[in-house]
Amino acid sequence: MDNTETKSSTEDIQKLSASQIMEMQDAGATLYVRWSRGPEHDTEPSRDYANGGAHGGLSAVLLGQWDESCMIRRLGEYRFLRLKDELIAPYIYTGKMVGADSDGYDLLDVDSVSCVGRWSEEIE
Repeated sequence: MDNTETKSSTEDIQKLSASQIMEMQDAGATLYVRWSRGPEHDTEPSRDYANGGAHGGLSAVLLGQWDESCMIRRLGEYRFLRLKDELIAPYIYTGKMVGADSDGYDLLDVDSVSCVGRWSEEIE
């Protein structure tokens, strides 16, 4: 896959600060963070990297109601994934929770997910 093409297709996604994400939550949104290459790659159920099996949905981390410093830590929790792939970023999703993955994180129904933006460390 051409990394330039993938990068340009994700540049149009709105960049969000932690405070903007918290404002969406305050307005009633249930939000999840998923470190990935972006929505165009998040169209199939996640895989369990320990055994190779498919999960029953898209694995994501529920963003709770925290103060801003805790929110920033939670959003950046999987930053280390960029060591594997520099195009991986923290995308913010809504969706219907359908279960839990093998690590205990929420699984979202793939057909219900909607990307509302990407957390941007640069605007913090």
